[in-house]
Amino acid sequence: MRSILKQKKGIIGPVISVFVMVLIISILAGLTFLFVAQLKAEVLSTAAEGANSTAYQAVNDTEAAGATVVNYLSLIFLAVIFGAILTLVLRIILPYINLGQQMGGF
Repeated sequence: MRSILKQKKGIIGPVISVFVMVLIISILAGLTFLFVAQLKAEVLSTAAEGANSTAYQAVNDTEAAGATVVNYLSLIFLAVIFGAILTLVLRIILPYINLGQQMGGF
């Protein structure tokens, strides 16, 4: 019974770390967009030409590039989560496969 608990503890750790990593990346992406929004408002209020200034256009282009990167975050998160699930499944299944081979195969 103890070996089963130790094995489960070893499996849960990577899964939890993946979800913590996803949470941290999401928070950083959100903070980045808050920073860009504040920068955009500041440039708009201080630039002489307003929305037609080159500084405002540069911040706008940076925001668009960031939005493109964030669009791919969901795919990256899914890949990481499915990788953790695959690791979990393989850690459970592989000992039984090896047990079958040690007993002479199926």
